Order: sequence, then structure tokens, then C-alpha cells
Amino acid sequence: GGDAVEITPTVHQSFRDEVERIAGKLKLLVLGFDIIAQDPSKPADTQDWGIIEINTIPFIDLHHRPRSGKPVDVASLIWQELGL
Repeated sequence: GGDAVEITPTVHQSFRDEVERIAGKLKLLVLGFDIIAQDPSKPADTQDWGIIEINTIPFIDLHHRPRSGKPVDVASLIWQELGL
């Protein structure tokens, strides 16, 4: 089990860079990465961390309606990225 806590805005850029690097190799339009880390707000190279799974149909609703944290409009970001 788990809880939907929106932390995307606080995730350290080094995690973002690594996820984007991997996503570029997979060459799919939309991906969702589930990462486990002790403190995602700190640099990735200062801690043990890993990718739990990569979803080709991510459940973006968790970002729109988190149990806590400020919602992020991921659907609009995806539409913008696709140029739609």
C-alpha cells in the first residue's frame, strides 16, 4: 500500500535528469517513473535509490488529486509536450 503525496515540485533536478535520460532511450510518448529514495529532494548521487517501475500508461490522476501536497496538472503538461 501507499499514499498519494505530491512531491514532484520538490524532486531534485538530478533525479529529473536521470529519468529524462532513460526516457530518451525508450522513445515512448508518455512514461511514468516510480522511484524509491530516502530523500528525493536531495541529489541522487548522495544516496541509494532506484526505479521501482516504469509505466507506459501512468496513473496521472494521483498528481491531480493527491491526498496531500499541491496538485499538479500533469494532463495539461502532457498535452503541451505532445503539441496538442
